[in-house]
Amino acid sequence: MRKSLTRQERIRQKGEVDLVFRTGSTFRCRGLVMRCRPNGLAWSRVLVVSPRSTGTAVRRNRLRRIGKEIFRTIKPMIRGGNDFVFVVYAGDFSFLQRREQFLRLLADANALTPR
Repeated sequence: MRKSLTRQERIRQKGEVDLVFRTGSTFRCRGLVMRCRPNGLAWSRVLVVSPRSTGTAVRRNRLRRIGKEIFRTIKPMIRGGNDFVFVVYAGDFSFLQRREQFLRLLADANALTPR
C-alpha cells in the first residue's frame, strides 16, 4: 500500500475547504481542531492548516508538516469517504502526543476502521 499522500487525498480547492468549514462537524481538543464531512468518494481527503496567530511561517510550516506526516502514517486506519480539515495550534506537544490527539479526534468522529 502506498503511504504517501497523493493529490487526490488532499483537499486543494478553496470551494472544497469552505464547504467543510460551513457544513462539517467540529471536534476539538487542546491544540487541535478537526472539521469533517462526508465527501462521497471511496477515499478520505485531508488538509492541515495552521493559523497566522501561531507564529512565524517557519513554525506554521513545521506544524503543517508534522500534521501531514501523522495523517500519512495513520491513513490505513481511517475509513474512506470523508474530508478532514485539521487546524493545528502551537503548543508544547511531542510528535507522539500530536498523534494521540489526531487519533482521539478521529475516534470521536467515528472515522477509524474497527480493528
